Amino acid sequence: MDGYHRPDQDVVRASFDATLDECVEVALRSYGASAATRRQRLRSHVLTVAIVIGSGLLTLNARRMRGPQQWIIAVAILLALGVALLPVFAALTTWSVRRRMREVISEHLGGRSVVRSDFEVRDDGLWSGSPVGDILIPWTRATRLVAGNDVEIWFDSTLAMVRARGFESPAHREAFVAAVASRLPAGAVRD
Repeated sequence: MDGYHRPDQDVVRASFDATLDECVEVALRSYGASAATRRQRLRSHVLTVAIVIGSGLLTLNARRMRGPQQWIIAVAILLALGVALLPVFAALTTWSVRRRMREVISEHLGGRSVVRSDFEVRDDGLWSGSPVGDILIPWTRATRLVAGNDVEIWFDSTLAMVRARGFESPAHREAFVAAVASRLPAGAVRD
């Protein structure tokens, strides 16, 4: 299947066709789980509130503002307005990031709307292959296993999601989950 595979390893496989939307969803969830993304969103939210307050104060006629009490009231009102606008700003940001992520992933997939996704649980890591490329992520980087309808394997830098349709039977799914769970490092969470 690829250059990494060693025939002496016990390997459990799962394969399915992923849609472009599913690829975008996984990429966005990975992106959203990043500490750098959370810091960037916090900075953006603070900046949004600051812009609302600053814009409001600049539009007020300073001559009409008499005394510190009026300034405090104006700042409080503008602060409330800025905080009230955060959900709107967050929704617009999410929409924009999703749209751009979709364009990038579509380009990487060569315009395909469906891509074959293969996963193998190997002794040395989780291997994932697609027409775009192959990757082997070592188990030492695994942080969490979520065995819901789909199987999510979180690594410190990414998410690998194996869709339920990638398993031939419930027994096949359980074997895959058991193989992953047996290779998780100490401290990894299993949900």
